[in-house]
Amino acid sequence: MKTGHGIISLRDGLTQSCDVVFYEVGKALYEKDPSLLPEMARAFGLGTSTGILGVDDAAGLVPDDAWKRAARGEPLYVGDMVNMAIGQGDVLATPLQISQLITAIAANSTIYRPQLLRRLSSQTTGDQFFAAEVARTAPVTPFTLANIQQAMIGVAHGRRGTARAAFDGVGFTVAGKTGTAETVIDAPHAWFAGYAPADAPEIVVVVMLENAGEGSAQAAPLFRKMAEAYFYGV
Repeated sequence: MKTGHGIISLRDGLTQSCDVVFYEVGKALYEKDPSLLPEMARAFGLGTSTGILGVDDAAGLVPDDAWKRAARGEPLYVGDMVNMAIGQGDVLATPLQISQLITAIAANSTIYRPQLLRRLSSQTTGDQFFAAEVARTAPVTPFTLANIQQAMIGVAHGRRGTARAAFDGVGFTVAGKTGTAETVIDAPHAWFAGYAPADAPEIVVVVMLENAGEGSAQAAPLFRKMAEAYFYGV
């Protein structure tokens, strides 16, 4: 007999990576206002340069009605929004953009401009430090943000979390999200993006392995190795 997720909340949908939950969210947002989802995606830094200095980072793509009419000669349909709600379709994002987005979640909606340097040392001028630069604040309520954070902890540590196996026995609490980005001609790209420790974040790590398969099986274990190297030096 076929089974599914059953009755499921939005938070559990994120923890369990249930596409159907977000199909319904995308459909509902489209019916309310087709611009809502693209506008929120851009508010978190998708579809535009991160503002990093010294690197020509790609802007990615957040499709909306104006873009689709210009690029395809047709309007944005509800199916486009359903695809967008799970990050598929015409959506394009770089690992750097995703790291900025994850940092905003870890930092309680504060979006920072990525920097390459933390400190420069010189024998003549001494140390020059570069303070973190706030770009803007994401328009999300504390209640919503807390639910997202708890859902991401559930991904790594919950009974039905998609990355539970990868973080079994880990010595710190991880908040993250698996991702499996479908491609046209090859195996999907494997993603895992998250931060740790979840209660007092120190690091954000984004793993994207091209054509490697499932994010939970391929990218999440690599995230764990990188985090353990940071915390334990192993």
